[in-house]
Amino acid sequence: MKHRVYMRDWYFNAGIVGFLRVISNDAMPDDLKNIEGLEIGENYLEFEDALLEGFSDKFIRMSFLMLKDLSVYLRKLSIIQQE
Repeated sequence: MKHRVYMRDWYFNAGIVGFLRVISNDAMPDDLKNIEGLEIGENYLEFEDALLEGFSDKFIRMSFLMLKDLSVYLRKLSIIQQE
């Protein structure tokens, strides 16, 4: 099944950009043309259900890599090991 999402206000469009970053594994914009099942039009994007497979895992991985401070994580691990 195909889904079509149209651009709206800036906040919604930021979500579209985030969606594209996740499904492309943070690829460069030119690489989006090579994603099978994705069509980017003038004011919309259209995608197949298959692009949503594994989306939550990709989202969590990307969020962890972008937002997690490794030094905090390592400190917590060392505290756990000491206990």
